[in-house]
Amino acid sequence: MFDGWTDRYKARPYIGVRASFLDGWVYIVTLGCHVLPVHTSRAIADHVSLLLGKFFVDPKKLHITSCHDGAANMVKTSQLLKVESYQHCVAHALHLLLMTDGVNSVPDVKNILRKCREIVTVLHFKSLLMADELASTTDKKVVDELEKHIGEV
Repeated sequence: MFDGWTDRYKARPYIGVRASFLDGWVYIVTLGCHVLPVHTSRAIADHVSLLLGKFFVDPKKLHITSCHDGAANMVKTSQLLKVESYQHCVAHALHLLLMTDGVNSVPDVKNILRKCREIVTVLHFKSLLMADELASTTDKKVVDELEKHIGEV
């Protein structure tokens, strides 16, 4: 399973890769979540291949299927990786169905959700700014203490 997205705060483009193993039990393991500067199908396929090579002795012996959002670059990535089959992510499909055909067709609900999104976004960014300020303040206190000890010595 692989997915690409861009962080809204710092605009970093990420790619996440997970693997499922079937051996009596189902195991799902995250192989990586990295910044990937471009999300072209070739860049994603190369990144996924690199990760598979790090975790498996012979990745060519793997039975590879994929699950993703169905975007053109993800479909092309599946083709480049020569996956045996791919499927669209059910959660993503339901989200699109709900948002496109459901919520967005009711103006009052759409307006309320827009306002909620704006509030959450503001709070999210404010909390990050506050965390940065707290870290900065803590750093200043540590430096002040260190200077005090150096002065005493």
